[in-house]
Amino acid sequence: MKRPFKPRHTLPKGPEHVWKIMREMTEAGGFSISDVAGCTNGVKYKSVKWYIRWLFSAGYVSILESRDNGRNRTKNIYVCATASKVAPVPRRPSYTGQRGRINDQIWTAMRVLKQFSLEELAAAASTDDVSVKFGAVEHYVRNLRRVGLITDIQSYQRGSATGLGAGSRAGVYRLKPSSSTGPKPLKITKLGVFDPNRDVFFAFDLEDAA
Repeated sequence: MKRPFKPRHTLPKGPEHVWKIMREMTEAGGFSISDVAGCTNGVKYKSVKWYIRWLFSAGYVSILESRDNGRNRTKNIYVCATASKVAPVPRRPSYTGQRGRINDQIWTAMRVLKQFSLEELAAAASTDDVSVKFGAVEHYVRNLRRVGLITDIQSYQRGSATGLGAGSRAGVYRLKPSSSTGPKPLKITKLGVFDPNRDVFFAFDLEDAA
């Protein structure tokens, strides 16, 4: 059985790093949110807190005990509830219906066009049955750019604050040839981009995902 995803490389701030710390601390008797936050490289406490709480809600970690921290508050001590070495990552359910078709159409158009502006990509991705809006294209392209799968041919330039945007210039982008891995559209998740064609996950910085 294939792993859910294979991280591209070790990410000192990403889920793989945090999950590894939690697995090691579980073997040593458990961990608190502050324990894990103290072993990450500059990741904000609230980011680690959000991730651990999601893991708990999804059943990947459990509470071993609750300790009194002496300030009329309790501190939960967690342990990993699964032995998996692969970091769990929250993913949206598979898109169905029109929304799924929109992502599929954007991905297909992106792979066909040599380069594109957001407006051109939206037009190329639209069909008589399903119209692709600019916002959907902007969201998809922006997140693929965050993990380096899309390169800028011409950067977006904002126009003057006066003159109704005079001097503005649309961005022009290109899907990297190495990123065009197959017909299945890449999936945007809360923590990164998943490529179902290769079973590869490209993680955002955990701090940015909070």
